[in-house]
Amino acid sequence: MLLVDNRSSTDPYFNLALEEYLVRNTDIEETLLLLYFNADCIVLGKNQNIWKEANILFARQNFIDIARRITGGGTVYHDSGNLNFSLITKFEQKDLNKFDTLLNPVVAALSKYGIEAKINDKNDLEVDGFKITGTAQFTNRKKIISHGTLLIDSDIPKLKSALKPQFDEISSRAIDSKRSTVKNVSEIENGIVKENLASEIRAAYNAEVEYRMSESEFQKVVNLRDQKYKSFEWLYAKSSDCTILHKLSEEGHMLELTIADGHITEYKIRSGEQVVEHKKCNLAVNSEFLDVKDGALQQIRSMLY
Repeated sequence: MLLVDNRSSTDPYFNLALEEYLVRNTDIEETLLLLYFNADCIVLGKNQNIWKEANILFARQNFIDIARRITGGGTVYHDSGNLNFSLITKFEQKDLNKFDTLLNPVVAALSKYGIEAKINDKNDLEVDGFKITGTAQFTNRKKIISHGTLLIDSDIPKLKSALKPQFDEISSRAIDSKRSTVKNVSEIENGIVKENLASEIRAAYNAEVEYRMSESEFQKVVNLRDQKYKSFEWLYAKSSDCTILHKLSEEGHMLELTIADGHITEYKIRSGEQVVEHKKCNLAVNSEFLDVKDGALQQIRSMLY
């Protein structure tokens, strides 16, 4: 097994691009391991709706990136206290939806700290009913990436705020995240140093040799990051079409937005059952636009007229 050197990057867009690049473009026979920490970010599953899963306004106000990965599953929050671990293996049909190879070394490393983690029926790691790790998987039928996150010393209040949608009601066909009660392993066993635990996990995987990207490979990952992972199309337009309802006032005024392909195609202002304003449009949605708590009506009107 080879440990991939990600050049100590904490850029979530780069690290997600690196994972995809390694799955799709490397002919290395050995299993590859990635261990890294990200800067504060919300990471959506491939088929999830950004407006339904993330508090976009909170993220913008707190300098939290929002990203989307190639694997399915639910939305997660990353920060410097959350270890990401990824295995890239040759495709074997029997390995699909199997996570023992990914999780058993983490369980073994945690046991050295007296933490008895178990794999549940959702392929998460939990301790005494608290979730400490979530997992997801992707394959292109040549290789499989299985990855997970480990809550070591994450900011749980910030996590909860980031993953609490800001809108009152969203109608969408997207797959919803399954909310779980989470806990840091540092709350279970005091004195855990994240770097030391990461080293224990690396040792448990027996990844003694490093794989270093060439400059050409590095540039290809950077290009993938910039052209895909940071793009409007991947982050916003990838979200399924939806209708958003949000209260504008205590008097019952509601904002209704119809969104398709990342664009607002129609908006209505309702007062009870009465539509007091209605307009079709084609506005690209981004994080700055979605401040609906203050001045939403004025902001929308100023962009439409």
